This record gives sequence, C-alpha cells and structure tokens, in this order.
Amino acid sequence: MSINIHPTPDGQFTSLREAALKWFSLGYLPLPISKGEKKPSVIPKKWLSNLSEQRINRHWTDYPSDDIGLHCSKGLVALDSDAPESLEAMTALEKEHGIKPQVVVKTKKGTHHYFKLAEGVRLQQKGSSTELNPERIDIRSENSHIVAPPSTDKYLVGESICPFDNLEVISQEFADALVRHNGGTPESKDEKALQTHAEFSNNEPRTVKNPLAKPTIKEDESFKIASLRAMLYQIDPDESYDTWFKSLMIIHHETNGSDQGLVLADEWSSQGSLYKGTKEIESKWQSFSKYSGAPLTEASLSMMLTERGVDSLELKAQVMEDLEPFEVCATEIIKSASQKSKSPSFSGSLKQYSLLGKLDVVRKFAVDATPLLGSIALKGQFTVLYANSNAGKTLITLHLLREAILAGRIEAGKVFYANMDDSSSGLLVKGEIAEELGFHQMTVGYQDLTIERFKQAVREMIKSGEASGTLLLLDTLKKFTDVMSKTESSQFAQLMREFTAAGGTAVGLAHTNKNKDRDGNQVQTGTADIPQDADCTYILDNAMKGSENVVTFKNTKSRGPVPRIAQFAFDRYERDYCKLLDSVREVAVDENSFEFETVPEENPDDRMIRAIKEVIGSGFNGKTELINKAHAMTKDSKSKLEKILIRYAGSDPTKHIWDFTVGERNLQSFFLHPNSTALDPKSKSFPTSVAQDDSISFDHEEILDDESDDKLDD
Repeated sequence: MSINIHPTPDGQFTSLREAALKWFSLGYLPLPISKGEKKPSVIPKKWLSNLSEQRINRHWTDYPSDDIGLHCSKGLVALDSDAPESLEAMTALEKEHGIKPQVVVKTKKGTHHYFKLAEGVRLQQKGSSTELNPERIDIRSENSHIVAPPSTDKYLVGESICPFDNLEVISQEFADALVRHNGGTPESKDEKALQTHAEFSNNEPRTVKNPLAKPTIKEDESFKIASLRAMLYQIDPDESYDTWFKSLMIIHHETNGSDQGLVLADEWSSQGSLYKGTKEIESKWQSFSKYSGAPLTEASLSMMLTERGVDSLELKAQVMEDLEPFEVCATEIIKSASQKSKSPSFSGSLKQYSLLGKLDVVRKFAVDATPLLGSIALKGQFTVLYANSNAGKTLITLHLLREAILAGRIEAGKVFYANMDDSSSGLLVKGEIAEELGFHQMTVGYQDLTIERFKQAVREMIKSGEASGTLLLLDTLKKFTDVMSKTESSQFAQLMREFTAAGGTAVGLAHTNKNKDRDGNQVQTGTADIPQDADCTYILDNAMKGSENVVTFKNTKSRGPVPRIAQFAFDRYERDYCKLLDSVREVAVDENSFEFETVPEENPDDRMIRAIKEVIGSGFNGKTELINKAHAMTKDSKSKLEKILIRYAGSDPTKHIWDFTVGERNLQSFFLHPNSTALDPKSKSFPTSVAQDDSISFDHEEILDDESDDKLDD
C-alpha cells in the first residue's frame, strides 16, 4: 500500500516541515540536517530519545530550512549508487535475490534504494571512494542516516511513498552478497571470527578482514586508544590514499607517536585489501616525527565521520560504557623539550596577501553583527564579561544561551561550553542543562581534554571552516591563558580574533580585581590585552534588591549596537540551580537614569598602584618578587614601580595603601591596609613624597637588574 504525498509544482513536497511530519507518520525516524550538508543539526541520540509529532513540528517551524535525514536505527537500509557501475551492480544484486525497492530517490550524483532489515540480520554501514571503486555500493544502516526528499538535491521518484513497515526486507544472504561485492568478508553465522583469506605481500601471509567490523575493546587499554579505534573502524582504509595517510597522522599525533598508537595504526590498516605489511606502517610512523606543520587531530577524524553520517560523540559514549568502570583520575602533562622553530621563508611582495578581487573569501565567513545572547553579545564578535565571584555571570549567560537556542538564533549542536572552572556537582547540573538543550559541555580531565588540546581543536575548526556559525563560551578566561602575562593574553586574544574572523562567536567570562578603583568601580583583572583585542566588554555589578539579586551590565567597549546598560535579576534565596536559572529575568532599564562620564586616559600611577595591589593580594609579598610581578603585568620600569611602592607604603591608612613588616635578614613582607583612604577624594591627606615616612628604607640594588630601561630615569 502506498500513501500519496501531494507534490508542489516542482514535483516535491509542500514544505520541509510537512514532509518531515509525513515521513514520521509513515513509520520513519526523521532527523534534522543542516541545509545542504550531510551532518545533523541536533544530537541524534538526544533527538531520537524523545521523538514526537509535536517535537518535529516545533523544530521545523523554528528551523524551516533544515533538510531531512532518516535515521537507520529502526532497521532502515539505504543503498547508494554514485556511479553507473554501482547502479548496475545494485540492480543486478536486487534482481538476483528477487527484491525490488519500494522507495527510490534521485540525487545529484546517483540513486538511493530504501529497504529494511529482517529480524536478526546484520549489515554495517559502509562508504567507498567512487573515484577508486566506482562499482562499490555505499550502505547506510544501523547508527547512520540518509538524507531524504525534499532535502537539497534529493527527489522522490513518483508521487507516492511506501510506509516503513511495507518496505522490501533484506535477508542475510542479500546482506552477505553486498559485503562481498564491496570487497569484504561476511560474518560467519556462528558469530566466531570473521572468515579470512590469505594473500602474500612482502613475502608474508596476511588476512583480509571486514574493514568496518566492530573492533574489540581491550580491558587494559586507555579510553583514548579505544575511542580512536572505534572511530577509525567507521572508515575503510582502502577508501583513498589521502584518507588512509591522514588517519595515520591523526593516530600519531593523538598518541604522541607511542608504540600503542603504532599497533593501532597497523591493526586498522590491515583491515584493507591494500595493506602492504607492518614495515610500511612503521616507515610512515617514523616519518611523522619529522613533521613540523599544523598537526592533524581527533577533531579532523570527527569531521571525517560526520561527513559519513556517523556521530563520533555517540561512538565515544558507547566506548565509555564498554570500558566501565571508568574512573577519572589526576593527570600530569609532561611537555617535551621545545624544538627550534624554522623561520618561514617568504617570496614576493605584500601583493601576494592582497584581498583585491577575492572578497568572496571574506564574504563566505562574514557574519552580520546581530544579537545572539540577548542584546549583550553579537554574532561574529569576541565579547568578555567581567565580574566578581558569585555575581551571577555564568547563570545569566546560560539563561541568555537557553533563550538563544529556543529562539533559533543559534543551533544547539554548534554551541561549545568550555566549563573549566566548576566543581563536579556544578558540571553535573550544567551537564543536565546541556543535555536538555543539546549543546556541548566540556572540561579538562574528561575525554582526555587539556587546555592545549582545546586550543588546537579551535585552530582546526578555523582551518576546516567548522568555526562558522559556532559559539564558544569560555568559563573562565584565566583557565585558558595567563591574564597577567601580556604575551600569553595577546596570543589567546589573537586566537579568538581568528575564530571570529572565520565566522564564529566567542564569549569569555572573567573576573574583576578584588580591589576597586578610587571611585569605587569594579576593575578588569589582568593586563589590558584581552579587553583591547575584544570587540565588546562589560563590567558586572551586583546588588541586593528585596528578594532578588540585581546585576547591572556596564558596557566599557563596543563595536556594534549593544546597550550601554543592561540589568538582570534572579531569586536571591533559591538554592536549586535549575530553579535559579528559571528565575532569571531581564529588567527594563532607562539609560538616561545612569550617568556616563567620559573616561579619561588612565594615569600611569593608577595602573601601577592597581598592579601592586593585585600582586600583594595574590600572595606575592616579598619586595623583589612583588616588583618583578608588577613589572611583568604593566611593563612599566622597575624603578618607577619602586617609587610607587615607596610613595604609598606606611602605617597610616589615610596616607598609605600598604605597609610592610621586616623579617629575618631584613626581608620586607608587604600587606595591604584593608580600609585605606589614601586615594579617596574625600580624604584631605594625600602622600606627596617619600619624605613623609623617614622610617622606610629600600636597597635599590636588590630590585634593579642590568637592563638600561630599568634604571632611574627621572
């Protein structure tokens, strides 16, 4: 029995939403797919766990341009021929086994035939290179999906479609014939080891196995090796030389060139018919150690799987279950000795870097600066929110993120929340929120993630184009870079600039100093490099108002239409985080009621005072150490910092900001006056010279080094 789906004038369905609902009503599992791409716009496992007509209707109402995929986990099999040779072979096999496809789909490259598996029949998904093996038939089954009409370049043959239950059934005999046709060996009926046949290469006998057979996970191996193996076994090593070579480079990088990695590379390569023996693998492995370019990482492997309709996150989740019990333990990262980098050689003039006549490249990644997280953070920008601890910056950010996802301003699957500053219970609570909305949460210590690997993954996203349309939430910035170091802060800010230039959006959460400025305002922590390179910065102030905490966002820098002032309120007494999140609301603000003053250029003395206060407050109390740390933060000469240290040191809190004690060997230890009014404009006493406290004595030689710019210069 067939059910008609009314076509539009161009011969297809009336809309993607109605088509998705129709597929569902006929027993299929429709899955949202990013338009024109093959990858899901949602997490398949999460989507399928609660699939309903209402959910489908809501999603395609919010995202009307999403293509439609059909997930195969229910038993759907889609055979894909991308060349005349494979179509001829597919038709011949079907005729030989007396089956006929009830659903036929024409694509830009070829044809899809839909079937379903008989109970107990196994047929793994497989992809092949059309260029190298035009006769092979791609198979979509089990945990993969197929893009269906009326998606981009997908056309249903005829005006009717067969319900899933009425599809022709694939027998084990037909499944085995497909595997053999594609160069593999079917599983034996008793489910013992795969049948093999011996060949000779390099005068050594070898066995050729099913390239996509499910790998066995060994009890004593690491999660990293097991997950790499699970991902690799979704790729045919014979698919192409480029795919095989890149995969070996990924294994080498991710395993640091270890023997375990070499064994894995050899094991996976041996699944293909083009395998030439261990010696070839060892030769390639040794050559990778000399490679000095940008490394290929696991992120590249994940993208390769996405292109084949495989969700790497689901694979890893399965590996973790198979490796149970899994216990997170402390790790120590041992860095190898740094290698001398070769200076790049350049030829030609600046013209080689000109974008004249190449604006299409810029246009490809350009993003309109439209509101993303409320009106606070704009798309395609690097925004930083500064606040003191427990001010509610993470809570309000997650509230704005939830609003953005539900409103369709960002796809949940393109949000990466790097939660690097939370407890295990906090990770769990926010993880449940992430599961509910479908965005990615990650932290150091899980999935072998380190800060350096995170940064490298971001670089891979920029290089591959995956950064476009994605959102990075960085909580908090001090976990990603040393905000006290000009060099490291500048380098990280540059990475974020490259990310936004590639079409991504980044929002960083950062802390303010414990000590406020002379006017009582919050002050951004660290050097000025992060706020200077950011597109937009806000400083958050919180105050209690009745039963609520009210947080005021004060804009200190903008490159777009963001409000100068915004306010959010949340329940002051609620302790349940999810309920607390639900209590967040935006407060209407009249900007005219706030006074805005033109901020004068910062007085160098203020900068040095703030740096010294922060260094002392961080526990660096020794005079030499204190001066050196403040110098690293401000780049002001040590002699100038010494003068400030002298000027504001003493026992009177109305005249001095800090004081010191003298210990053994006359070592001075500095401490802050908790209630100093030395810089309070209301105070009538201001320190003016060193002579105000004759008891202070410093040895200049202890502080100054041999650098000429650190000598007294005034």
